[in-house]
Amino acid sequence: APPSEPGQRRWLPAALALASHGAVIYGVPQALDGLALVSRPITVASLGEWPPPTLASLEATARRAVRRDGRPTFGLGVRVDGYWFLPFLRAAGGDAAGGDGAAAMLGSAAAARALEGFAALFADGVAPPPPPAGDEARDEARRFRAGELAVVMTGPWALVDLAGGELGEVPDLAVAPLPHAPRGGQVY
Repeated sequence: APPSEPGQRRWLPAALALASHGAVIYGVPQALDGLALVSRPITVASLGEWPPPTLASLEATARRAVRRDGRPTFGLGVRVDGYWFLPFLRAAGGDAAGGDGAAAMLGSAAAARALEGFAALFADGVAPPPPPAGDEARDEARRFRAGELAVVMTGPWALVDLAGGELGEVPDLAVAPLPHAPRGGQVY
């Protein structure tokens, strides 16, 4: 039988650090899933290096995929949310918590660089303007199915909606892992 106390379980270090302060565990991960990159096979063929090995190369790829003539195409669908921001924060050398879970690093220079780069995706038209709160999933799926997003950063929960298929049916999608941040780990 699995241990009944959360502290007795073998959690991934990144998940445990976000739920702890010092030696005290204040919560447990709600889910162990992760973000991935979703596109169409025909789009992937035109993107160049795929999957991108770093977030910097993902950003460069997304910038090249932007089309402003005719029907606009945004290079990257990404939500304005801490869960979606964390990979960018880690790629810039920051994190939401210190290595021991004791110190938040959101006020660091790395966090400022990450936020500046993340905001630039929206300001430069690489990512579409955020929809009203609560409409993110619907807007993301609508834009992707309409061909307005070259690549979407999302998770397994969105695949059926992105593909426009029925439950259990996910036709014509290319799914790739999100590039690892330097600290490692794909569980965000």
